Amino acid sequence: KDRFFGTNDPVAEKMIGRQKDRAEKRRAELKARGDGDERAVSTLYVRFADSEGVGQSKRITEADLRDKYYSYGEISSVRMHADKGAFIEFTTPKATEHAITSTNRSSIGGRKIFVNWARVPKRGAIADQQESSAGGVIRPIAPPGGFKT
Repeated sequence: KDRFFGTNDPVAEKMIGRQKDRAEKRRAELKARGDGDERAVSTLYVRFADSEGVGQSKRITEADLRDKYYSYGEISSVRMHADKGAFIEFTTPKATEHAITSTNRSSIGGRKIFVNWARVPKRGAIADQQESSAGGVIRPIAPPGGFKT
């Protein structure tokens, strides 16, 4: 009966404990590699808030973002993500931090924006991007025992 109400549940405690152990192990691996945390070193993510009201909202362009963020430091790249947001990469982490603290919850062209650190891509995401950029070509690999002739 206690399990139904979520108290004294050894199965749930075991699952939660495993999840905490995995998270702790991942943090320790990141710290050992020198990454420290999952934030990208000098990249921020700008999320465009949905426009309130029925009228057409102003579309935010790359030029608008460059105009807003050039004063915080040298921008190395701007990657637009449809009409949802953009990744802005600075050359230094200090410039990124200053831009985040200064522009979070501000607006561009009457549209509210939310700014935060960008996260490092997942481990498999880099390999997936390389495969997709290869034009969808699937290259065969040797089986574990090698080819038999």
